Amino acid sequence: MENCHHDNTGVVIGKQGFHLEEIQKTLKQVIDQVGQMGTLLSQLVVQTPLPRLHPGQPTPVVEAPTAVPPSPPTGLPLVPAAFPIREPCVPYLERYLGDLGKCKSFLLQCDIVFRLQPASYSTDASKIVFIMASLGGNAREWTTAVWDSQLPACDHFHTFVLEMRHVFDHPVCGRDATQRLLQLHQGNRSVVEMAVQFRILTAEARWNDSALQGAFLNALSESLKDELATREDSSSLNTLITLATSLDNCRGG
Repeated sequence: MENCHHDNTGVVIGKQGFHLEEIQKTLKQVIDQVGQMGTLLSQLVVQTPLPRLHPGQPTPVVEAPTAVPPSPPTGLPLVPAAFPIREPCVPYLERYLGDLGKCKSFLLQCDIVFRLQPASYSTDASKIVFIMASLGGNAREWTTAVWDSQLPACDHFHTFVLEMRHVFDHPVCGRDATQRLLQLHQGNRSVVEMAVQFRILTAEARWNDSALQGAFLNALSESLKDELATREDSSSLNTLITLATSLDNCRGG
């Protein structure tokens, strides 16, 4: 088997070498033809007699004969004028299942993909199909109904996005965010895990920094509250979260 493999490899290499020699010969012929045409053109310019001029007559302009470029040799592959730009690879998106409040972040991830791969998603149809293929659960049921009904949203990307947001984009905001902030408790979670949810709610509640520090302290476990009570007051919410996280990590979460 190994001898057979080596023999086949030798045959392939031999054929490639033969083709390279043929290409080199053809290129040399083309270069020689171009050189001969240049020499002929120079001779024609030198041999062309200039008309006799009378006093005061302007000097005529002698145009060189137009050279016809040689036709490309047959059998050679055509080289494209420019190589296509390779777009960056992007990871697969997590399927959006129709969770209220997560629609905005899902559409943001889709927009990032479209910006990184503009050639692949240059049309409304390609963008809509990509989003449809990334849906599951209730979101897939909705888009199936839209597709079956052939609504205008199936043909226009911005209309599709507006319809999707109208159905699914209902983030926690305003009074609801305030209520959830006041009811938030660390429980068995680490400070890091709770802080993620806390920051999401604070983005919608729009409290000042001092009020946010009070809400964060209230959400911590009683043991962490006791440890923080012996420390100096934090200058900002970020400082408080960093300190609480450090104390929690030292205790093993």
